[in-house]
Order: sequence, then structure tokens, then C-alpha cells
Amino acid sequence: MDALIMKGWHESDWSSLGRNLDRIERYNGLGYRSRGIYSPYLWACTSAYSVGAFVAYGVFDRNAVVNFCGAVPILLELQARGHLITDAAD
Repeated sequence: MDALIMKGWHESDWSSLGRNLDRIERYNGLGYRSRGIYSPYLWACTSAYSVGAFVAYGVFDRNAVVNFCGAVPILLELQARGHLITDAAD
């Protein structure tokens, strides 16, 4: 929530889920892409992510597992509860 407010994203248009997931991933960094895993910042608590995490700035551990849920399951739950309207084609 702090990042959303700091960046002013809490007042943004959330109708494009894909655009906003890209925005969230870029905020955290794109380091996971070069390692061939989905970013836990987005995908933790889904079947798309299981292992691999940055444990310090610039330090990646292929065996580390994060202890938080990513943006995708959180946003999908908000959408399911009617708190977030997104473009179904996105």
C-alpha cells in the first residue's frame, strides 16, 4: 500500500491489469526475468512461482522462498470481491 500511495498509483486507472502488473514489476525490478523465473513480487502464492528470490540487493538465491503473496493473487482477490474492475480481455 505504501508503494501505491508513494507513486500515486492508488488514484490510477486499474482497468488494465496487464499494464499495472508491468508497472508493479518494474517498480520492484526486472532481475527475475533474466533468471527465467516469474517474479515473486507478482506471482508468490500462485502456481506460477515456487522458488528463487533476491535475499539482499543484487543477491539472488535460487533456493530461497519468499514469505509474502505477490500482487497477482491480491489483485485477483480484490477483483473477485468487486473492489477492482479490470478489462476482461487483459
